[in-house]
Amino acid sequence: MNELVNTIIECDFEHLGFNEFPINEKFGLIVWKSNIKYEFLLNLKENSQNLICIGSGVLNGADLEKFKQKPRFNRHSWKFSESTLFYNDPTRYLNDSILGGWCIGEPDNWYLEEIKEIIVKITEYLKIKNENILFYGSSLGGFNSIQLGTLVRNSKVLADVPQLTLENANYVRYIMPKLFPNTPMKK
Repeated sequence: MNELVNTIIECDFEHLGFNEFPINEKFGLIVWKSNIKYEFLLNLKENSQNLICIGSGVLNGADLEKFKQKPRFNRHSWKFSESTLFYNDPTRYLNDSILGGWCIGEPDNWYLEEIKEIIVKITEYLKIKNENILFYGSSLGGFNSIQLGTLVRNSKVLADVPQLTLENANYVRYIMPKLFPNTPMKK
């Protein structure tokens, strides 16, 4: 994240919102919750009451080595007039063979639920209403956006070709044995 921003704020979930967030400047945010490191890239605009939340997708061959144990923020270079929040999927850190994990997390800790709680706390701090939140993503990120839009009542979703079925993804064979070792896979 250091190569993307000059400022990185790190805190635990309980202290989120006690920090001063930079305005009109991209910054990194690391939030520790349930002993998991959640990474975000934010660009909060001074006069924006809207927030666009963008999720990460699957690593492809070219990105694999570059992002193996680093956060990936798809489309972070896109320019928006609204405030933006990009989130990384920490599921990838559980095993190097996981190229994308749908923010599944571990059997007893659904990372996407944790990400939702962090986003809700940030939006409450910024006084952004749920109806002014847009979740966007494509493929795997589109699927996560649909789920987050369901979890954050009255928010909006824009999903570009969402990967809706785990079984159809080539890389699911790497995810299931690592995260759910006792679950049989369909052939």
